[in-house]
Amino acid sequence: MYAADRDEAVAAAARVTFDEARRCVVPFGLTALPAGARVLHCSVVLGTPERGGFAEGALVAGDGTARWLTVRAERTPPGMETVTGELTAGPYRVARTGDGLLEMLVQPCLVDLFLTGRGSGYTEQDGLRVLGGYRPVEDLEHPDTW
Repeated sequence: MYAADRDEAVAAAARVTFDEARRCVVPFGLTALPAGARVLHCSVVLGTPERGGFAEGALVAGDGTARWLTVRAERTPPGMETVTGELTAGPYRVARTGDGLLEMLVQPCLVDLFLTGRGSGYTEQDGLRVLGGYRPVEDLEHPDTW
């Protein structure tokens, strides 16, 4: 958690309990992962009271052998209408935007897939299969429907 100051961080820590299970949800699902991979990590960032709603979410998938990839979705930046990509993933157009980085626009989110970082070993084709299985929810404003 990030906090604006020490008091905010201490107040948030005081609300942490270990007597009940919580779950992490993001406003998208992945229907395809590389062979042997599973979701290893989930994170979601909700907006401030002023901005509200979903800001970004990510799923990290891997097979436990230091191979992993990350799919991150964030609200589409203002003015971004399309991603013109030379690649196809299922129904989506995908662009290579850097070494080991694929990007697509599935309104209302910009979706990135990172193939490089701490781990390695998944190919661009693996990433395209994962992106082809990206399924957004209908309503970003209601996390209870995710």
